[in-house]
Amino acid sequence: MKSLEGSMNGSNFICITGPDGSGKSTAIEGVYQRLTEEKKLRVAKVSIWDMLLDPATRGKVGFKSKAELDQFFTILHPVARSLFLFHCIYQALHMASQKSADLYLIDSYWYKYYATEIAHGADQDALESITAIFPQPRLTFYLDVDTGETSRRKETISGYESGFSSGAKGSFVEFQKTAAASLEALRQRYGWITIPGAKSPVEVQEEIVSRISEVF
Repeated sequence: MKSLEGSMNGSNFICITGPDGSGKSTAIEGVYQRLTEEKKLRVAKVSIWDMLLDPATRGKVGFKSKAELDQFFTILHPVARSLFLFHCIYQALHMASQKSADLYLIDSYWYKYYATEIAHGADQDALESITAIFPQPRLTFYLDVDTGETSRRKETISGYESGFSSGAKGSFVEFQKTAAASLEALRQRYGWITIPGAKSPVEVQEEIVSRISEVF
């Protein structure tokens, strides 16, 4: 992809995506450890919040926490909020491109935020135009966990992931059902590798590492 530097063209991207509370972060940490320790691969983790977390940039960002961001999100139109979120993802990819890595392990990518903003009422055509700038990963794994289970797993619920309602479990479940429909449409469009939610975290990690080992 000409807009991103060097090897950041999607051929060495591995994405783990799914709804809020599906276990993406846990899977990424486990897969990262196994790929670096067992497979001896150089792996760069990429997340939307890298500017907030990286020591080189966090002092230059106007937000100090995800809670502050959640408040900021309440005042934005869905398309404006999408532009903000996608710029964070793009910058995270740019930051990762400065590292020497065999592959890039991406948390959620633009997929989850696209689906969430559709649930918030964003214009789908507008989001399709924006997300066209992102390269398609070599492999994408979809953690298929139903909203009832994700609500049980969530200890803290933000306004953003519950439709800016009260943040209660019921609001989270109903909002996430709407977002899940858009994620399902993306899963079918791109042919993601689906991992059933009934699998344990270890089983999820083993399947992902096995699939990655087939192509790297």
